Amino acid sequence: MAIVINTQPAVNKICSTLIPLVFDVTETTTSTTNIIASCYWIDQATGLITTQIGAKYRLAPNLTNADKFIFDASEIFNTLTKYNLNDAPNNWKLGANNEATPYPLGLQTWTEIAGWKVRVKFQREYIDPSTGLIVLDPAFTNSNLFYIQEGSPEQKFLTQIVDSNGQTNSVFDTFLLSYSPTGNQMKRYLTNYPITTISGLQYSNVTIHESEQYMIAFFPNESIYEGFQISIVTFGYNGIPINAHSLSVDESNNLTTACVGFRDLINTFVPSGGEGTDFINVASYQVIINNSSSTTLPSVWQNQATRYKFKVDRSCIKNVGYLRFCFKNMLGGFDMVTSRGKYNMKTNNKFNEYEQSLGYYSWSESMAFGKANWANENEVRYSVKTQPMKPIFAAHFAEMFSSTQVYLREKNDSSEKINDPIQAQLSRDVPYKFNPIVIIPGTTTTLKTDENFVVLEFEFSMAVNQRNPRN
Repeated sequence: MAIVINTQPAVNKICSTLIPLVFDVTETTTSTTNIIASCYWIDQATGLITTQIGAKYRLAPNLTNADKFIFDASEIFNTLTKYNLNDAPNNWKLGANNEATPYPLGLQTWTEIAGWKVRVKFQREYIDPSTGLIVLDPAFTNSNLFYIQEGSPEQKFLTQIVDSNGQTNSVFDTFLLSYSPTGNQMKRYLTNYPITTISGLQYSNVTIHESEQYMIAFFPNESIYEGFQISIVTFGYNGIPINAHSLSVDESNNLTTACVGFRDLINTFVPSGGEGTDFINVASYQVIINNSSSTTLPSVWQNQATRYKFKVDRSCIKNVGYLRFCFKNMLGGFDMVTSRGKYNMKTNNKFNEYEQSLGYYSWSESMAFGKANWANENEVRYSVKTQPMKPIFAAHFAEMFSSTQVYLREKNDSSEKINDPIQAQLSRDVPYKFNPIVIIPGTTTTLKTDENFVVLEFEFSMAVNQRNPRN
């Protein structure tokens, strides 16, 4: 009898490598001794199986059922899903200076970086009756093709349902963006940013400075409904729509990001410079799932996904405790948050001291150091106290404290040469870079105010210390 896969991910579903990825297989031939499992990733350009991951894994029969074999592939596939902000396409890379090349809005698919298309193959080992030796059967039984990603959804999203065919529904189904002609299929972006429900519609309200970037991440749903778009509808101060721009989405079930900060918009749609007539009078804009580039907000598709509502902040950010952070969130996307409270910066000097004998030198010689430092480092550390926030926004901000990847947005040195305050605020004129930082363990504190607001306190250091010339 051939190998039967009883439980496996459904076709083209997305699975997290941080959650057990269990395959239940049976093989009832009496001569079968073990099942051999091997993991493969698929070249998405060709659709061909190209690489085996790791070794082949020998599965012993289940202790209570000799025909059953259990295989957890999560740890093997987890070796693939390693990515950081530096892997982002185009000019989101660390240290990138957008003075020459601006940040683009366009959709970016992190294929074979953050999301991989994979499958598992099973073979049986059996006893050859003629020789009595254990032999590997060359025939394979293939699992479904599915996608993997590194994300950790909230507990309420972790329930997996196995249908009558043994197909395991993905915990990421809530995050598969798509549309259908009937609408009312609410989906989420890969973020835990707070959501507000108004008249049955879900909104994420974000205040964005005109100089800031913003990245949203999602999985396009590889379904029968194709060709949906992400639309950006801009509004004036009177609340009347000004214009709309759209990005076509390729349904590939791979982690996809769209840069939708105000800075991203004008650098994409006004390449000639300045803000242009489309954006100079923009007070806010919405990011929605749509089927056209229209300023008329959609009715059929309006419930397809959480709608982002951005309020543009054009205030001066100089001489304010302004710090802009980017971090990898629990779901595997990148979020951006801002602290406008107070911060202190100090430099901790780390000394490596030695003492040399004075016997080798006369007292008149300059090399008679005695005690000296042979290698010193400077650690730049920040102590931050944020502005008061509502608890739900403070909770989202605090998610950064447990992130393994946190970045601080800093101006490049050349930006200090821009003396005109108005010119300095224009989004394409001030080059920024994202530097990695480390949140100092044990320094995070949550303070509640009398007005039911929350203030966060924490410390962080730059990920790379400044190393001084050695002695």
